[in-house]
Amino acid sequence: MLYYAPAFIFRKRISSSFLRVTDKIKELIENQKNIPPLFKLLIDRSTSNQLSTFEDIDTQDVELYFPLPSSEEQRRIVYDLLRSHGIVVQGPPGTGKSHTIANLICHFLSMGKRILVSSHTSRALKVLHAKLPEEIASLCISFLGDDQQSKQRLEKSINDIIEKQHNFNKGKYIQELNEKSEALKQVKRELAALDQKFVKLKNRENEEHFINQSYHGQLSSIARKIKEKEKEMGWISDPISVSLPLDIQTFSSLLTILRKHYSQEKELSKEIHPDLQNWIEEFINLAQEEKKITSAFFEEPFQRLSDKTLEDLLSSCRSLLNDYRSLSLPTDLLQKAAVEIIQGNVEIWNELSEITQTFLNQKRLIERLEKVKGWEIQLPSPSLSRTNLLTGAKKLYEHLKKGKGLGWWIFRPKLVKETRFLWQDTFVNGQVCNHINILNDLLEYLQIFSDFSELANRWNINDQDKSINEIMGFVKTVQNWHNQLSKLLEIGKYKEDIKQNLNNLSLLAFPLHSISDIEQLFQKIQNHLGWLQLQTIRQKKEEIERQITFFAYKKNVHPICEKLLQAIKKEDIPLIRNELLSKLINLKQDKADLTNALDQLKKLKIHAPKLVEEILQTYENKVWDERTQNLPEAWLWAQAKTYIEKELQKEDIPSLEQRHKELEKEKQKLIIDIISLKSWESCLSTMTSEQRKSLFSWQQEVKKIGKGTGKHAETHRRNAQRYMEKGYKAIPAWIMPFYKLLDSLAVNPEVFDVIIMDEASQSGPEALILFFLAKQIIIVGDDQQISPEGVGIDQSLVNQLRKKWLENIDQDYFKKSLSVDTSLFDIAKVVLNVLIPLKEHFRCMPEIIAFSNQLCYQQNPLIPLRQQYGKERLEPLKSVYVRGGYREGSRGFVKNEPEADEIANTIAQLCNDIRYKDKTMGVISLQGEQQADIIRKKLQEKIGETTMKERKLICGDANAFQGDERDVIFLSMVAASNERIGVLNKEADKRRFNVAASRARDQLWLFHSILLQDLNNECMRYQLLNHFLNYQSPPTSLPDFEKCESQFEKDVARFINQKGYLIELQHKPLSDANYRIDILVVGQRSRLAVECDGPHHLDPEQIKKDLQRQRILEQSGLEFWRISLFEWELKKQNALEPLWEKLNEKGILPLNTSYNDNSLKMTA
Repeated sequence: MLYYAPAFIFRKRISSSFLRVTDKIKELIENQKNIPPLFKLLIDRSTSNQLSTFEDIDTQDVELYFPLPSSEEQRRIVYDLLRSHGIVVQGPPGTGKSHTIANLICHFLSMGKRILVSSHTSRALKVLHAKLPEEIASLCISFLGDDQQSKQRLEKSINDIIEKQHNFNKGKYIQELNEKSEALKQVKRELAALDQKFVKLKNRENEEHFINQSYHGQLSSIARKIKEKEKEMGWISDPISVSLPLDIQTFSSLLTILRKHYSQEKELSKEIHPDLQNWIEEFINLAQEEKKITSAFFEEPFQRLSDKTLEDLLSSCRSLLNDYRSLSLPTDLLQKAAVEIIQGNVEIWNELSEITQTFLNQKRLIERLEKVKGWEIQLPSPSLSRTNLLTGAKKLYEHLKKGKGLGWWIFRPKLVKETRFLWQDTFVNGQVCNHINILNDLLEYLQIFSDFSELANRWNINDQDKSINEIMGFVKTVQNWHNQLSKLLEIGKYKEDIKQNLNNLSLLAFPLHSISDIEQLFQKIQNHLGWLQLQTIRQKKEEIERQITFFAYKKNVHPICEKLLQAIKKEDIPLIRNELLSKLINLKQDKADLTNALDQLKKLKIHAPKLVEEILQTYENKVWDERTQNLPEAWLWAQAKTYIEKELQKEDIPSLEQRHKELEKEKQKLIIDIISLKSWESCLSTMTSEQRKSLFSWQQEVKKIGKGTGKHAETHRRNAQRYMEKGYKAIPAWIMPFYKLLDSLAVNPEVFDVIIMDEASQSGPEALILFFLAKQIIIVGDDQQISPEGVGIDQSLVNQLRKKWLENIDQDYFKKSLSVDTSLFDIAKVVLNVLIPLKEHFRCMPEIIAFSNQLCYQQNPLIPLRQQYGKERLEPLKSVYVRGGYREGSRGFVKNEPEADEIANTIAQLCNDIRYKDKTMGVISLQGEQQADIIRKKLQEKIGETTMKERKLICGDANAFQGDERDVIFLSMVAASNERIGVLNKEADKRRFNVAASRARDQLWLFHSILLQDLNNECMRYQLLNHFLNYQSPPTSLPDFEKCESQFEKDVARFINQKGYLIELQHKPLSDANYRIDILVVGQRSRLAVECDGPHHLDPEQIKKDLQRQRILEQSGLEFWRISLFEWELKKQNALEPLWEKLNEKGILPLNTSYNDNSLKMTA
């Protein structure tokens, strides 16, 4: 009998391709004897992972081209790869591995690198492709599967590359790239300037501010003092930014003047000529001067001369007479000289003066006398005159000067004999004059007497028998006489000058032959000048009277002017001086005081208009007496308040943050543009026409391979490989699962600059081929997730093979530990020894990922960045006990129908629940795949394929979900007490449970037919169920305010909490334990970080680091709102008004408030 019985025939698709590739690698190594450095790491433990070209690189100089927000760990991947052949990235569930790889692809493309991104399956790679910027997507050939979408994507990539190469203009690319690069630099400069400004603003609290002597220190302490003094000192409401323009005394005087004169302002405003007082005082002085003039006669000879000329003549005569009268003229000779010099006979006296000057100056008579004053001179017989001595001494001196001696006895020269009295009887200071030097001193001594004799004769002095001291006295006397003679000669010249002036002025009637003639001339000039002065005084008096008359009859003139005018006409000086002038002075002073007071108020009004207005309206009020004493302090208070308010308004932090967001968007857009330009330029500029043709041919051959089942599939596969050998270098990036890689690409050493292997914990030792194909490698995975399992493989056979083939490899790990259940991730950790862990968790709610943290990541717990609280928040953990549940089947083919029904019914109900609108879902069986199949069939019946597709609802085991996620996940425990429950406590079990429990974003359900007491506490089931039943959720009650770092922070937190908002204090959002958010306000849809900026943030460097971490969190969707301590001190709770607006804007409402829009999703 024949009947229809469909059959499935499976083959292990990787085996043949794997053997072909390994054979090729073996052949290349044997032929070339050239093992790539990365591959050599696998077999030679002495090989270093550090690049031979490594140089110490400053990471600040490394330009990163990441189109997506990046963390410190992502950046470290690039930095470490600059130093190493390869690195390992540990990516636990939900830590953004695909996001990280997308950034790395873009960066390496912009560096002109050829890249391969691979994975054990295509699931994670499909997610990855969606994260790449559209501008470079075509450069990344995604060879993910045989479905229509994968083929279309592949075809589009090849077409785009070929089309762009056809239209490629390198110059245009380079020009645009330079423009974009310069624009990026400018944006980065602006961002740096913004951050610097932001740090400066935040650091204001730490800085010392000196506003004035009363208000200085940190802004918060200043603001606190302002608040404390407000009641006492806050009566100046004007904004004050300058020092007080007057002191207490001035203000008090101003107040006194206002009280005394402001009511008389109208009268005092009447005009008084500003010169009136001067005129009156001048009139009085003129009258007094007029009385003093006693000698005033008109001298006809002088009438044509100007006052200046007469004054000069008078001054000359006065000077001459004063000089003459100052002389004593002690000798007859000088008196005679005086008469003759005035008469004009000066020749003999000039001669006497010149001769005396010669003796005193040129012959230095006094100086020579001082020199010999102490000498002891012994002369021969007194009968021998000094003249003869001098003559003999000169002759003997000349004799000796010629080098001749005194001779001996009778043979002495005649001259020597004639001057015996010198060299025998004459002594100078005890030495006989027998040597030229002593004789020279004698000559100097005798010459003094000769010179004095001549000088004495000139001045009629007896020069006989004078000692040196007497001569010195006489010489000094002559010096004094000579000074008087010199003055007489000067007076004579002066007289001649006057006489010459008179002659020039044709005044010949004044001969000036004597002193009395000069005195008579002086008197006549003085008489005439007195007469002229009298005329001037009278004219000035008349002019003063005229000016006052002109002014006194103008309008709005003070009456004092008229009274003064009448007194002047009468020349009533006593009335003017004793009464009217005093009154005028007082009036002027009152007017000046009031004017000055009003001027002071005008100046004050420039800075404090409201204060001045209040003063003018209420100056009589006694309150001003007290305020006067407090004025300086009140002014300082107002100045400080103004300063603080300006500090608050100096920079609008929200606008800075908004500008920062705009610049970040612009920066990311420019980075994407630059990545695109650099990547396309690098690709297209090196592509040859042969490569372009090969790519096209490869594309056609790949299409023909199809699913690889046709009879010509192998031929097309070989053709594709042949074409790719020619064209692969033209493609900068390949994205394909490992099995596709083996089928498609040519095998050559270091064919790729960088290979990134995702989900490496799922790949086995076969993936070590990648070490041969790459210059550098990045292994991404997690040893706490599902790894290869050697089910059904004889381990002893593996050990034999390892011993046979790996014994000679210099790598202990391979010789001792390599097995079929060893993952590529495990191997890479040992070989590369560079591990970068990703810790920030973006997927699950904290309660969900807490299980994985407890199970697998206690040493380095994941940090959940998503927080969600509020009235309509989905409860993260939901457990359902299926009473009456039972397990059927054995080994991998087990099921629990009651659990399956409960799950299907629950999902059907939730699909109609508004809270689950648009939520994606998934079902994971924790024991075997049969349970998942049963649930899938039940769901198809209850909700239909369309709803399942809309919800992306799939059912499977943990393997089916690794690398995937859903909003809501339903776990089926399967196990039940009706059958023996084995203990799941192996590492493989732990990894499966870790994967299963970390797929849900918002909510994780656990359906179980057993209780905790039914389970062994070492079993994974026990630990999961215990987590659901006993996990302590974050408290929603009163926060622990003692966590706050300052009273300021505590006060702000209390106000927010009293408003009904849910808050978390000292929240640690990152792996850095030193970084905390002061207050995290948590809502249903989003969160808001509230930072209290006070002086407890002391270190400027720490402020910069905190800002960098804030930027990382902002990239994850967390927004910050800041309040400064000094603003809080100044405004208290009113300072939080903008916060309430911001919370409302973000949809963060108090806990007792309902949300109306259930379609909104939380950003994280």
